[in-house]
Parts: sequence; structure tokens; C-alpha cells
Amino acid sequence: MSEYYTCKTCSKYLKEDYIIKKTSKSAHNKSIKHNKNLEKMNKDENEQIDKSINEITNGIENCNLDSNEEIKKVIDNIIDNIYIDNNTIYFSTTNKNSNNYNDLTEHTWDFNNQIKLTDFLEETFYNFKYAGYVTDNDKDDNDKDDKDDIDKVGYKIVELDEFKNKEQIIYLMTITFNNIEYIIKGGKVKGNLSSRSYYAGTQTQWTNNNISDPSPTNYIYSQIFRSCIKKKIPIKFWIHESKLYKITDIGSDGTHFTINISNYEELEKKLNSHLKKKLGRKIIGEGDLQNTFKS
Repeated sequence: MSEYYTCKTCSKYLKEDYIIKKTSKSAHNKSIKHNKNLEKMNKDENEQIDKSINEITNGIENCNLDSNEEIKKVIDNIIDNIYIDNNTIYFSTTNKNSNNYNDLTEHTWDFNNQIKLTDFLEETFYNFKYAGYVTDNDKDDNDKDDKDDIDKVGYKIVELDEFKNKEQIIYLMTITFNNIEYIIKGGKVKGNLSSRSYYAGTQTQWTNNNISDPSPTNYIYSQIFRSCIKKKIPIKFWIHESKLYKITDIGSDGTHFTINISNYEELEKKLNSHLKKKLGRKIIGEGDLQNTFKS
């Protein structure tokens, strides 16, 4: 029986065979390349910590802070920037139908070894165009300011005007750190982009089993969207339009009707196959979404 895994330090794909007790893991961990990468990673982390401490210190010294609350705001702002510098997002989830909002599971998604959008656009034959983004929905009547956060949806997907009537499309969802976009996942939508809402409703609707039954996928992405909005981390969508063909047929009552059809579902399969081939494994936003650590 063999197990495949990726070295978190070197991003190297390895195999361990337990039947013949032969492993590439131990040999790899002793390699010069692995040790050099480990030293560099530790050095980068230490430099980031020193940088963050200096930023916090300078922020406090350079501001006229009269209260602990103002100091907290400065520190919180620096912490937000630390998250962005690390190309990592952090979010929490509750247990479904638990009615317990205090029992939280912390999740970490590390994008350092994920596919950059610019790299993928250079090799794909699909014509992806920037089409929309995730934003808060504070202007939505359903999310009034007097509601608690757990009772707010907290976000919406906004599409550019030229894509509002585009249907049967495939998309790339991206996240941006330091002006570099990384691909989270590829997907498809039968309707227009905003109809792929990812809505799992509110935190209450997931945690309280008397309200509704949202899917784990939609809940995880809802939590990611809400977290990224708070941290000011952009989530964007890029669209490839599938070719639409008009088909006319006759209904049971004898009336004629015309519909648009396309091969968008097959296009999505080819897209995700391409992403998996390029990365060497499933992209971060595909599969095992409830794992506490993904990279």
C-alpha cells in the first residue's frame, strides 16, 4: 500500500510504500535541497515576525493613542497585513446543527504553492475575462446594521454589467495577496455569475438545526468570503463563455419552443483536469473543504 503526499517545505510530491517498507520521505528529509529550503523558510518566518513587531511598535509610537481601544485597532490592522503577507487565510467554523456558537474549529488555507492566475492564463486556451467580485452586502435590506453578525449573510457576488446576461459559463475564482492572484477553484454556472451565490445563509442557519440545511461546500465558502471581506482580501471571478446553440423542438401539447444549450459542463471538467495536471494534485478549493489545513 502506497501513500502519496507533498512535502510542505519543498512542495515535492513523494510516495511512501508500507508493504516493502521503502520510503522516499526519510531520504528526502535528509537531502541538501530539503534542508536548505527548511532554513530559508525558517529565516523568512523570523524576518516576517521581526517586521511585524517593528510595524506594531512604529504604529503605536507614531499615533496619538489615548485608549486601549485605539491601541487594539492599530494592532488588529497590523495583524490583518500579516495574514496578507503570508499568502494565507484563516477562518473558523461551527459544528453543523450543534446550536453551539462557542465550539469553533479554526481553518488555515495556505496559497504559497497554489497556481498563480497569470501563469495559468498564459497556457489555457479558454478566454477568461475578469467578470466580478465578492463584496459585503451592507446595502441589502436582509442585512440591516442592527443585526448580529451571525444573522447576516454578509456578502454578495457582483458581476460587471457586460456579464449580467451571460449564462452557461465556467469560471475561475481567485484570491489576491500583494497584488498577485491565486486560483482557488474552477467551476460552472448554468445561470449568470451572481446566481452561483454560494449562499449557505447565515451562521445561524448552519449552526441552528431548526432553520435550514445548507451544504458544507456553500458554508465553507460563505465563511471564507465573510472572513476575506473583514480582512480586505479580494475574491474575484474570471469567466469563459461557452458557445451557445439554439435548439427548437416541439412540446407535448404541440407548441414549439427554443432553448439555448452548450457544452459548459464538459468545459468545466476539462478545466479542472487542467488545473489538477498543472498543480500535480487537486487545487486548494476542490475536495476535503472541511480539513483544518489546506495548501
